[in-house]
Amino acid sequence: ESLIGAMQKKVFDKKTELENANETIQFLFAISQKLNTVKLTHSIIIEALDALAKQANLSKLCLELVNGIEIDSHCGCATLDNTNKRIPIIINGKPYGYLNYIQSSPFTENTSVIVSFSSLLARALYQEEYSLQEQKLLLMDERGVIARELHDSIAQALSFLKIQCTVLHRQISANADSEVVKESVTNIEEAVSD
Repeated sequence: ESLIGAMQKKVFDKKTELENANETIQFLFAISQKLNTVKLTHSIIIEALDALAKQANLSKLCLELVNGIEIDSHCGCATLDNTNKRIPIIINGKPYGYLNYIQSSPFTENTSVIVSFSSLLARALYQEEYSLQEQKLLLMDERGVIARELHDSIAQALSFLKIQCTVLHRQISANADSEVVKESVTNIEEAVSD
């Protein structure tokens, strides 16, 4: 009986451990889906922070970015508290900030979930930065195309004016009909106005 009882306890403990692991995996998957949206906004980050605070049983949680922006969860900011714990948010050696938190109970610390969350957040911040860089490059390319087109259209207009001036000089040299000369002058004036 004691052997069966010990085995049942082991099975129950293992089942509980697997259920907790499954819950953690589902949580991290949902957070990953939430953070990998088209545009990463403060409200999305706050929702993710709130979900982490609930999942990891945190009493305070906030995100402190290197550019000075601080995003607080609804449970409060842990940055100013000297008992807080910090996890750096780093990807490819580039720091994005810190995840500051305080546990509700020191006996229920679940650091692996918080570390996994911070790496998902780092990836999302990296993707957002990469997306902004890509948009800037596309905008610069578009501006270059517009500048080339403007340059080409101005060059065409100037070429037309040069040809018209040559025609006008020939007409004056040949003592052409004054109506033909007036027409050439009118063409030049219209092109200059354009």
